[in-house]
Amino acid sequence: MAKFYQNWHSGMSKAKALQAAQIAWLQTHQQQLESHPGYWAPFILIGNWL
Repeated sequence: MAKFYQNWHSGMSKAKALQAAQIAWLQTHQQQLESHPGYWAPFILIGNWL
């Protein structure tokens, strides 16, 4: 979540900020249990995504 807020406050849209945070998580945890979608997929955007 910290990466999401860093991305969002740097000027990315909410959707792009979440996508970038998810990609960063997956790159960091490629061969580990934390790469399972259960760790990163539950985070969703509700409302205005812009």
